Parts: sequence; structure tokens; C-alpha cells
Amino acid sequence: DSTGTGDASVGIQAAIDKAREEFEKGEVAVQRKVWVPAGTYRIDQRILLKHGTHLVLHRDAVMLRNFDSNSAAPGYIAADGVNNCTVEGGTFRHNGRSGRSITMVGYGHTLY
Repeated sequence: DSTGTGDASVGIQAAIDKAREEFEKGEVAVQRKVWVPAGTYRIDQRILLKHGTHLVLHRDAVMLRNFDSNSAAPGYIAADGVNNCTVEGGTFRHNGRSGRSITMVGYGHTLY
């Protein structure tokens, strides 16, 4: 859902998981790109980046963290113990909640 009204977490995670499968099949360790087109993507659940993922967001793509979800950890993007992983482009918004962190990328030290 690129309108910002529905949760886009599951679809984005599925694309990242598929890219990881393709990365594992490859003869050469080349990053697999996951392209997010222009639009607003509500993130209700954690999105976990995988080894060899290059998440590319269109310059007009907005990742909107949803603090109203029923999830124990409202939507964010995490990279825990991954290698060869990059995030490029887009805009990350925390849904206008004061007193809440805008951080959407966890474990940023593992990204390069």
C-alpha cells in the first residue's frame, strides 16, 4: 500500500526476504536491490534488513512510522548483525508524535 493508509511492512519485508534468497543463490556476493517507488508507506511492524540487501527508496518515497499499531515495537527498520547492507534515498517520518524518537534504522553501526 503506497497511500499510507494500510500497513506496508509485510510487503516490504517480503521483498527483502526474496532479495536475500536471491543473494544466497548468487555465484557472486553482489547486493540485491529492493526498490520502493514513490508513495507513502505506513510501517506498523519491524522491517529486518538481511545480508546483501540494498534498500533503494525513490526520492518521493516516505516511510511513515506508525505509533498507533498494536505491535509491541512500532514500525522501524532494523539491521542486526548484517553485512553488505545499504539503505538509500527516501524520507523517514515518525508520524508527528512529540516525545517519540524519529529513529527508524536500528543498529546503524552495521550498515556500510
